Amino acid sequence: MSMQKIVDKRKKLLLEKKVPTKEELQEGYRLFQEKFGPEKLKELQGEGLLEALSNLGNRDSLVYWLEFKNDEQFQTTTYGSISGGSAFKYIMFKRSSAVCG
Repeated sequence: MSMQKIVDKRKKLLLEKKVPTKEELQEGYRLFQEKFGPEKLKELQGEGLLEALSNLGNRDSLVYWLEFKNDEQFQTTTYGSISGGSAFKYIMFKRSSAVCG
């Protein structure tokens, strides 16, 4: 596909609102950095840090945002998604205390 065809296709998708604008992408990046950037995470310790990073039941946790968040505030699928499979994709994860044996 030629470069001009790619540019034309992108313009068409932008007009149809199927591709986020540069400003929308930057706003999503800013919001993600605000919630999970290094400076924010440095403020957390112990249980608070674990909760912010690895609790799928917490809709404000990093893992929830990476796997499921898809609303007017932030659409994970715009940036890529890690949904599906099991929690074993995370090095560390939190599960309920009820374990089936």
